[in-house]
Amino acid sequence: MKPKEPTSFTAFASDIYKNEKEDITLKDEKLLLNYDERYFFDEAMQIDLEDIETFGLKEDCPMLYLLDKKGAIHSYDIYRKSLQKDIFTVETEENTYTDIALYKNQIYILDNTSVSAFSLTTWQMLWEHTVPDARAMCIDENGYLYIITTSSSDILKIHKSGEEIGTLTIDGVEDPISITVHKTVEGKEKLYILDASKVTVYDEEETKTATISSEAVSLSSLAVNSKEAVYIGSSSANEDGTIWWGSKDTEIQTRLTTYDEAVKKIIFDSKDSLLVLDTRGVISVVKKQKVYKPSGEITYVFDSTYEGCDWHKMKVDYDIPGHGGSVTVSAGAVDAKGQQPTTKKAFENKKDIYLHEAIGRYLVVKITLQSDPMGEETPEFEKLKVYFPKETYLKYLPGIYQENAQSKELMQRYLSVFQTLMEGVEEKIENSHLLIDPQTTPDGEFLNWLSLWLGLKREKNWSAVQWRELLGKAMYFFKRRGTRAGLSELIELYTQIEDKKNRPIIIEPFQNRCDEGNTANRFDLGKYTFCVIFRPNILKSETELRDVERIVKLWKPAHTEGKVLALKDKMVLGEHLCLGINTSLKEEPFIMGEAALSIDTRLADIEENAQIQSHARLGIDTQTNY
Repeated sequence: MKPKEPTSFTAFASDIYKNEKEDITLKDEKLLLNYDERYFFDEAMQIDLEDIETFGLKEDCPMLYLLDKKGAIHSYDIYRKSLQKDIFTVETEENTYTDIALYKNQIYILDNTSVSAFSLTTWQMLWEHTVPDARAMCIDENGYLYIITTSSSDILKIHKSGEEIGTLTIDGVEDPISITVHKTVEGKEKLYILDASKVTVYDEEETKTATISSEAVSLSSLAVNSKEAVYIGSSSANEDGTIWWGSKDTEIQTRLTTYDEAVKKIIFDSKDSLLVLDTRGVISVVKKQKVYKPSGEITYVFDSTYEGCDWHKMKVDYDIPGHGGSVTVSAGAVDAKGQQPTTKKAFENKKDIYLHEAIGRYLVVKITLQSDPMGEETPEFEKLKVYFPKETYLKYLPGIYQENAQSKELMQRYLSVFQTLMEGVEEKIENSHLLIDPQTTPDGEFLNWLSLWLGLKREKNWSAVQWRELLGKAMYFFKRRGTRAGLSELIELYTQIEDKKNRPIIIEPFQNRCDEGNTANRFDLGKYTFCVIFRPNILKSETELRDVERIVKLWKPAHTEGKVLALKDKMVLGEHLCLGINTSLKEEPFIMGEAALSIDTRLADIEENAQIQSHARLGIDTQTNY
């Protein structure tokens, strides 16, 4: 049924995106192009060392341990970019060092004849196990070492204590080159073994094989990222790229063209950055970046509910990044559902579109998103609004202007320019009330302007959602300004605390009268001073702490002084301790090898195994066999 008055339909991004598309996705109520994660060379670490043979990563620091050809071990702090040379030298015969691995407080060094374990605390040798022709190794989360050799296809399994568990014989493994272990999202650990032509993936349930491109030669190392993509390095320099990657289930055929040095060893860190040691002894960082799809299309159909509808115009809401990209909208009308229009007119980067000769019950709209040439950014499509039936300013002119069809159409299109301008002004006037609503006013200038109405200055570290909520509740907070409850609720709004037990604790001097002032002095509280205390790990950064201090300063009672204290989660001398908050009256379980003096406040032997001429405890790290 034809409407009596012109009307409109609005399709939001979530309405348009009904089914999963390969090239387009929905995020934050906007249509975006999908992306692939690809690795690009980022930087070469400035490590002043020569003859680096191999390296390992200790994730919790994070710290690199480097082993050179002379057996000297060095450490490199990734965050501070500081090198500590010659922290220990392995005293062995003239052997070739092939690999190192780290597990908690121990480091394992592999040469071509044996594997040795050392303490990272004392650098004392814990044990040594003979492994002839050893080539490479890895260690899993349970402390089991897996070692491959050049003389056998079997994999030697050794416990972190030095006990040999046995050997693994995996079908299809021939002349293994490199080995790594990876824990899946489901918590299952899998072994990845590289040989000259394939990667074998093994767990207790099944064995899979991924073939490698025939162009990948002189393979040297492999690594697996968090999405179980397999990366393989080649020890032959090639300007086309020396790292290959692909799926663990199919083929490894894609060359990483952004790195071309000869590879000796590769490993992934916890952020999925690839650390590469080349044959020159240089360690480089190859980081993943988003590369958006070149383009993507999606179609949506509007139904006017009556045949022969003369569609008027469309308004499109989208954003295009500064580096380029485009949004193209094409439309055509049909009377039969499912039918494709014979003619469609395309409009690139247009937000107000006049529909010419679009007559039919259904308006079929195709939206095409195109990324910038480098694939670094994507257009963001938000909504599409269509108007029907066609009603132009021509109706206000004498009938003579409508007698000739050709001149009528020309006049309609000419008048549509002025009609668009006038309707835009009318729409702004009609929606002007939305500008003074904190939930609907546009972000940026208008949100800041509305804040000034209430005597508030936009805080830079507040998100738009948080600030809108504050403006919406401004009168509520103004009425409670200077009160304990009001200050607590405002801090909870900023820190997004949902759990009641994690709410800030406000201590005032009157709460300490029974303690003769001792507790007040403990928090340096004067007569008109209060303290806001946070449980450990509630404030995530120094920035949040500074922002909370600013909130306290602005919203406290005028005659008082407010302090903010973020408790630490460890018992540390000189720091504040609160029973039941960051201190408890119970014995925490002792974890061998993870205690630290002055932090865990325990004096204990952190070694896991007995050593001759060293402290040993019967029944703990030694036992008697009869």
